[in-house]
Amino acid sequence: MSKKDPGTERRRAKRIPILESFSVAAVLPGRGDLRLPLEDISEVGIGIRISQDLMEHPGLVLTAGTQIDVQLYLNQSLFLPLKVRVVRSSQKNDEMHVGMDFIAGRADAITAVSHFVKMVDILSQIATVV
Repeated sequence: MSKKDPGTERRRAKRIPILESFSVAAVLPGRGDLRLPLEDISEVGIGIRISQDLMEHPGLVLTAGTQIDVQLYLNQSLFLPLKVRVVRSSQKNDEMHVGMDFIAGRADAITAVSHFVKMVDILSQIATVV
């Protein structure tokens, strides 16, 4: 077993940070239906942030291995229905950071996420935020 260079990405797919100019959010139906901001997205999953004031919400107990439905909102009214599995959960300062992998679900929704990720990646490289 060889050691990896500490500067290399250890994830299976490149994570794309979500610019604040996008209003991308995750909603967990049946768990309070709160809009949770995305921290990043990749072709295999998403990272969300849960603020301190929401961490006590009973529907937001997200432990590794938990499988849940997620509505990935691409704007205020358009969402993709997805199934995810929580792969990590850690607290940093006053926020909980949760990483989730996409699992079986609608193939067209996964394809749409893949295209969205590519678009956001290109935009983040060339667009100018004012």
